[in-house]
Amino acid sequence: MRKNILAPAPIVCEGKRASEFVNCFRGYPGVVLGNSPSIGMVNLKLLDPFISIGVNRILRAYSSHFVMFCDTRIPIEEESDFKRYAGRFLIYDKLRSWKGKLSSEDNVYFWSLNGKKGRGDSAVTGTDTFYTCGTTPGYAIQLMQYWGMNPIAVLGVDFNAPQLGSKNKDSHFYGEGKKFKSNGGGNFDGYKKEFYVWFRTMCEKSGTEVYNLSPIKDSPFSIGSGYTMMSVEEFSNKYVGKMLGVANV
Repeated sequence: MRKNILAPAPIVCEGKRASEFVNCFRGYPGVVLGNSPSIGMVNLKLLDPFISIGVNRILRAYSSHFVMFCDTRIPIEEESDFKRYAGRFLIYDKLRSWKGKLSSEDNVYFWSLNGKKGRGDSAVTGTDTFYTCGTTPGYAIQLMQYWGMNPIAVLGVDFNAPQLGSKNKDSHFYGEGKKFKSNGGGNFDGYKKEFYVWFRTMCEKSGTEVYNLSPIKDSPFSIGSGYTMMSVEEFSNKYVGKMLGVANV
């Protein structure tokens, strides 16, 4: 864990909100790490210098600066990893009772939903309240946009890549030969696709660059989202300079 990257963060206190980081990372590159198998197809160490939010079971593969989850099964199934984790948790505020499954209550920040599936002029409603999009990485990129991060890249968001298996079988990260299903995955359709396309369009209007770092070119997300494809190596080479002075690269 690269603790020094969070040096500007405010002093921890009870009832912390994810919005407290809004002025900490403005203008810096951010990476959202999903749980699709493409996570295991790249050199993740190249992402070490960048501020990262990993979702759900990401600690099986990588220690991101933040871990976000909104599924009640996650803190149970990942309890051993969560107990050892030294970073910050970003938890859906209706899951406050699950704090005991985590390494420390001092590193927990909360976010909430505004209950709408509609779209607005910005990705969030003004604090740390997100539009409902049905997928945890979608909440993570909304938060990074609210924090003012630029560019924003996603990796491990593939939505049932065709060569990796059938629906809800291989779409999420698995470790040691054991595969897991998730109610947050499934096909890239409905308001999930609508959301990711809308987010890309909104970022284009605001001057925020968005990238897809997945090496799977024909995944439903790669085809349907319209996010600019870029390799992890290209992203690292292009943007690592923006992190100088924030982290020891």
